[in-house]
Amino acid sequence: MDIPRIRGDGTLHIVELKLSMGLRGSLVKKHRGCWVPTSEVHDAVSQAVN
Repeated sequence: MDIPRIRGDGTLHIVELKLSMGLRGSLVKKHRGCWVPTSEVHDAVSQAVN
């Protein structure tokens, strides 16, 4: 679902909402004793940057 938003300065932003039901696994994993994001998080961030 995409939601168009217009800021006070007139800039148009499109917000895309994702459904969490499509997740194949966890969003974080343990790596060397710390929690790190999984590839699903990196894919979503890359899509947002693009």
